[in-house]
Formats: sequence, C-alpha cells, structure tokens
Amino acid sequence: MPGRDKPEHDDHRGETVTDSEQAPAKQGQRPAGQSGERQWGRVLGALAGGALMLFMGWGFFDDNYRQPQSALKEGVPGVYTLGHCTKSRGKSYCGGSWRSNDGRVVRDQVELPNKNDASGLKEGQTFPAHIRVRESGIEPFARSDDEGRSNITQKGISAAGVGVIGLMLVGFAGRGAVLRRDAKAWGAVGVPLWLGVAAGIVIYVVWAVMGGGFWA
Repeated sequence: MPGRDKPEHDDHRGETVTDSEQAPAKQGQRPAGQSGERQWGRVLGALAGGALMLFMGWGFFDDNYRQPQSALKEGVPGVYTLGHCTKSRGKSYCGGSWRSNDGRVVRDQVELPNKNDASGLKEGQTFPAHIRVRESGIEPFARSDDEGRSNITQKGISAAGVGVIGLMLVGFAGRGAVLRRDAKAWGAVGVPLWLGVAAGIVIYVVWAVMGGGFWA
C-alpha cells in the first residue's frame, strides 16, 4: 500500500515488528561460549593440567624406577633383614637393616621404599638387596631378586601411564587452540585423546597395584 515502505509482521505477543528491527537479531554475533568460539580458559586449564601430570609422572618414574635401577647397576650387593612393619592412614611402612655381602658397609635403619618388598615376609626374614652408597643424601635401594626387579619394572610402567595422561591433556589444549568447536575435525581429534586418557588411567592403576600399590 502507498506510504508503507517496510513490511510489518505480527510477533507471538501481538506486537508489530518490522523486518529492519528483526535484522540485528539475525545478524548479531553468537553469545559467549557458543560452539563456534574458542574457549581459552579451557585451553589454558588443559595445558596446565597436562604439564602437572607430566611433572608428576616424571617424579614417579624417577623415584620408583630410575633410582632403584641405579642401585641395581651401581650399588653394593648385600642382604636386607626385615625389622618391622607398621600401618598409618592405609599405608604400610617397613624398616630394617642392611649389610653388604663383604660386611664392610652396614645400614642399621633402612626404610623400604616399596611395601611389596616386604610382602609375605615376617620380622627377621631376609632378601638380597643393593644400595648405592653415597656420602650424603638418600641412598637408592633396590630389592635385587626376581620379585624386587619385577616390582621396579611394574612401578616404572605405572609412571608411564601418568605421563600418557599428561600428553593427552596437552593434546586437548592443542585442539582447543587450533580448532573451533564446530569444526568437523573437532570430534575426530577428541576420540583418540579420550581413549589415550582412559588407557593412561588403566595403565597407572593396574601396574601401580601390581608393583606395590598407589603410594608405595
């Protein structure tokens, strides 16, 4: 009709809205946090979590594998005599004495770093063990029979599981930094990352328990 240059429409409330008034709503940007946007807070969170897990994994690997291995390779062979085992807050603490095979080196108070080393033993019983003698600081200790070597290997594998989790979290951070959530590759990249996290958890739990327990 003459004099009406903009068509009008009735909205659901019975009010008249012109096409020019609807345009900003259609052309406006997405609200914050919608699927097409990168969420940098989550990226930084995943990166920090990944770095923490990698740091923890290296600490476990160093304490539970590298140090005992150094005792096996460079330490003095001897015999460990179990003195006592106590429990506190669900964790076992076992101590005893160690004497080198030639009798030249003696350590009266040696706490077992792995509670599985005393599994099935009673006070006064013995097992072969190596200590890497140092002038100061903690001396790496390792039970040197087949059972002790198996425990060391299992704890090393469990530490690797923590490292896998850390790498996957770093991967999530990389995905968030490179891709938008509505990208076709978003889900395809996420599947192996989630599988990697699950695998890392399984590796840690299973091998840690086999090697001596979570905190042994």
